[in-house]
Amino acid sequence: MYSIKEQLLALHHSRHVTPSSLQKIILLHKQFFPNQDLLSIVPKINLSPVITKEIEKDFHHYFEQRTSEVYSQQKIKAITIYDEQYPEFLKEIPDPPPVLYVKGIPSLLKSSSKRLSVVGSRTPTEYGIKVLHYLLPPLIQAGFIIVSGLAKGIDRFAHETAIQSGGQTIAVLGNGFEHTYPAENKKLSAYIGTHHLLVSEYTPPESPKKWHFPARNRIISGLSVGTLIIEGKYKSGSLITAYSALEQGREVFAVPGQILHPNSEGPHRLIKEGAKLVAHPDDVLEELIPFI
Repeated sequence: MYSIKEQLLALHHSRHVTPSSLQKIILLHKQFFPNQDLLSIVPKINLSPVITKEIEKDFHHYFEQRTSEVYSQQKIKAITIYDEQYPEFLKEIPDPPPVLYVKGIPSLLKSSSKRLSVVGSRTPTEYGIKVLHYLLPPLIQAGFIIVSGLAKGIDRFAHETAIQSGGQTIAVLGNGFEHTYPAENKKLSAYIGTHHLLVSEYTPPESPKKWHFPARNRIISGLSVGTLIIEGKYKSGSLITAYSALEQGREVFAVPGQILHPNSEGPHRLIKEGAKLVAHPDDVLEELIPFI
């Protein structure tokens, strides 16, 4: 008899179980069939008999390969939505990931931790980088853990500034731990995975795919009490994160920029729509006093 956690991990590794299918299985288990194995619930979500059979094969293959033992050797820990360690902040969002794979210091996900997400342009201006270096150190000194996506540009600078300022950082990935994207962040990724925390909703073998990154943005904002945007075009991943934060009922902060530069379009759009304009670290701290 496998535990519910082990069963969920086995289903999560099946190439035939989509995120929506897994959500349905979990919902049925929690609301109607709490005493049944997850595998026995699969036939109840109206998949074809062929797919159902393939899922069963994948399920048993997971255990035959001793997959969890392999991950343990690689210092990868899986936290499922059934676990006490699963972040309460994430449980509050509309579509929490069923599984988080983590590497590093899992305690950074505790509910008592103060987390602020910082995202922005992959091609920041000199102004954007200066703003980041001006705003972040006081926020880090106030105890905020910096959450970002390990992308080029502002994400990378945010992680590095947290490290250099003696703070802590969490990188939320759009791929599994067996891959690094972008490749240029390999050294930084390894450092964060040892001394800070890497987080992914994707199984370790999963390669980066275009649609993974908009999806992971909800986790970046979902882990945080607020999201700070430093540069971003009118339609960008940064804005996806900001709108995820708004949908989740979290604070959104935006730094104004040069009015003629495309990187200012995103923050200015957010400010017009009600985001808090940030010109000083205190502009963030004043809004987040309950968490300090």
